[in-house]
Amino acid sequence: MKNVSVSIIVAIYNVDKYISRCIKSLVDQTYKNIEIILVDDGSVDISPKICDDWALKDTRVRVIHKKNGGLSDARNAGLSVANGEYVCFVDGDDFIEKELVDQAYTSAKENNVDIVIYSNYDVTLGNVKMMHDLNFSKDVYRGKRDVLQLFKESIGTMPNSSSDYDIGFSPWGKLYKRDVLIKNGIKFQSERKLIYEDLMLLLDLIPCIKSAAIVNKPLYDYCQNDSSLTRSVDPNRFHKIKEQYYYLKNNSPYREEIFLDKEILLRFKRTMLSYVRNCAMRTINDSHAYKNMKEICQDSLCTEILNNYPVKKLPHNQKIFAYFLKHKVTIALLLITKIKNYMN
Repeated sequence: MKNVSVSIIVAIYNVDKYISRCIKSLVDQTYKNIEIILVDDGSVDISPKICDDWALKDTRVRVIHKKNGGLSDARNAGLSVANGEYVCFVDGDDFIEKELVDQAYTSAKENNVDIVIYSNYDVTLGNVKMMHDLNFSKDVYRGKRDVLQLFKESIGTMPNSSSDYDIGFSPWGKLYKRDVLIKNGIKFQSERKLIYEDLMLLLDLIPCIKSAAIVNKPLYDYCQNDSSLTRSVDPNRFHKIKEQYYYLKNNSPYREEIFLDKEILLRFKRTMLSYVRNCAMRTINDSHAYKNMKEICQDSLCTEILNNYPVKKLPHNQKIFAYFLKHKVTIALLLITKIKNYMN
């Protein structure tokens, strides 16, 4: 399809429970000049057939069947065949509001920007929607200084913030001008090598954009599903977080972008703390919970993150977690994590 305004790229792997809900939300968009690229990343359930059936119903739907390569590889495969002036990414177990493309694309054209950032609903396992507000300083960011501010607000929050992120860097929360990605050779780096491919995309993208706009409306529905990648238990997760941190610290240009600016480093450490906290939450139901928590407590990564970090400025619950982590009080950390998990 040529002269398409927006390409919607969907990475799909074994999500036959959810994929029809996702695709229906795409074909029902109020803005019609779109193409929908479904990338079946080697699914072994009936997701491939569901995708093919939808392609027969709607000519805007295209399907790519490929060998399993991971989330990033699937998104890159979709991007390589996209025709839209702008592109956005949707995960196969999520869905979107019917006006997402209309409102995001309208904002992109009216403001003549390289990227549009929008808010989302967090959808619980019980299908309860909770709006996630963005915390931003401008409606439109334009020029080098503004883009630097956008980067700061995207990579993490200051210690006294009530939330772990102001804007965030999830790829699914944005509409991108395709030329910016293609001309600068920007692709998703494999999550199998660096666990947070969304962070890597942000770091590669920010130096290449000149402008951005904010649509502070929940247009994307991010769903908590038991089978989703972000909820899966990975015994090596903490080590992958550590690898990511030191990869960024030891490699250019990321080292210069993050570690040489005091405010950015402070914000980045807040993000890393949230990663460690989430990792700890996932270890507590394991039969080796105490051993796992002790390993996290005593690791040099946590010592480095919390070195000179103003723990006292953190919100109350996070302050307690960070205090016990800093002082390596494993049993207390395990206890408060179990309590928080029970309350959630």
